Amino acid sequence: MDDLTLKRMPRWLDLTPQQFSILLSVYFLQLSGSRTNPKSILERYVSDSGRRLQQSNLFTQLRVLVDRGFLVRGGDACYLLDFDALESFLSSRRLVLVGELEEFDRVSSQLRDFLRRVVLQEQRPRVFFMGYGELMDSLVDSASTASCILSTSLFPTVAYTPQLASGIGRGEYLRVLWDRAVEGSGLGLRYLTCLDVDFLFNHCFRYLGDPGRAFRESLVVIEELSNLLEAHDNLDVRFLSDLQGLDVFIPERGEAVRDFFLLSRDEHRDLTGAIFISSQDIAASMRTSFLQSFDYAERVRGSKGEEILEAARRRLEEKYNV
Repeated sequence: MDDLTLKRMPRWLDLTPQQFSILLSVYFLQLSGSRTNPKSILERYVSDSGRRLQQSNLFTQLRVLVDRGFLVRGGDACYLLDFDALESFLSSRRLVLVGELEEFDRVSSQLRDFLRRVVLQEQRPRVFFMGYGELMDSLVDSASTASCILSTSLFPTVAYTPQLASGIGRGEYLRVLWDRAVEGSGLGLRYLTCLDVDFLFNHCFRYLGDPGRAFRESLVVIEELSNLLEAHDNLDVRFLSDLQGLDVFIPERGEAVRDFFLLSRDEHRDLTGAIFISSQDIAASMRTSFLQSFDYAERVRGSKGEEILEAARRRLEEKYNV
């Protein structure tokens, strides 16, 4: 297995680099016929990676790998790789990736259809691309005047702490959301989200620079989202595990929509900018498409909402509580 494949394997197996390194340590011990107890695994991990690992953290990661089915407990407190489980997961992962590729093709075609309609309209709408800074300024302006915002989101910004939002360049946007939707009630928020804890953790880590603090900050954000939804009826969050379709931000003013933003992201799924389109017909069509998915998704409120948020906490703890 070449170096490039090894770098990709953690992503394919949905593991952290540290968890994959532990799997490799077990594999090489197994291959050489050595004992695969925690002491041997720890020594091999340190030798191969050159990094220290606390014994308590090793046990935590071993439990995660056992729960995932990639390791099984053997005799004499040893751990063994379950090659069938690894092969089965990669096979299922391949099906997911094929489905995502098909979805990418569908969304690309959908985007071409939208842009083709823009070109063919007799009254040409305004269309232009804006970078991240201009986008955030525009979102602040929209949130300041809209009656409701319809937005896809990997994780709802309204639940971010002020320090976190400022650290990633969204401080003023969060302030407006809080002024109008939390401390006031003049703004409704409708989020369609997959509650991506990897995305949330990466934001926290980028701001704090420490994985332990980033994990704790992520837990605070999830708890804040739960509190906000319990206290504010004008906040409506819907959950889709597989968030499909165009990535959009649509400001409503009363019953009318006249413009919207097609959000663009980098390879880490961070916002980089947007295509702004001002057209009542196209904006109305986009709102209809959004609301169809929104109505289909699960509402994050009540007992079902707590189950959804608790599942998000577990995903976060399994990957980042190290």
